[in-house]
Amino acid sequence: MKLFNFSASFAVNLGLASLLVALAIATNVLFPLLSLARAQVEQGEVWRLFTSNFVHFGWPHTLMNLAAFLLCALALLNSFPVRQLLGLILFCCLSVGLGVYYLNPEYGTYAGLSGATHGLIVAGLMRNKRHPVWVNA
Repeated sequence: MKLFNFSASFAVNLGLASLLVALAIATNVLFPLLSLARAQVEQGEVWRLFTSNFVHFGWPHTLMNLAAFLLCALALLNSFPVRQLLGLILFCCLSVGLGVYYLNPEYGTYAGLSGATHGLIVAGLMRNKRHPVWVNA
């Protein structure tokens, strides 16, 4: 029995994790451009509804979200075909961005992958009827 299934989906997950680290390195420049800032979205910068999931409020926030995402990816997301996984990531990120924008007007600025990761966890649990031994232990 294989403990891990390294697939094309794993490569997508690893790429997303690498993107989080790269954006964290340049956070001083990129955070103001990519975070969900309500005033800028209202002025037409709608990409922030998606990109806000990939920037964080500093290294501790980045590392916490990265650890949760990688655990989710290893445990639950490797069984998704690449196109489905990319669609799922897009759906979860946009859902969180729209949800924060419309349902949480008290948030002036939003950033982080935790909301989308929760969506990915639910989708992974729904898809995988049988989990690796280390998840079920």
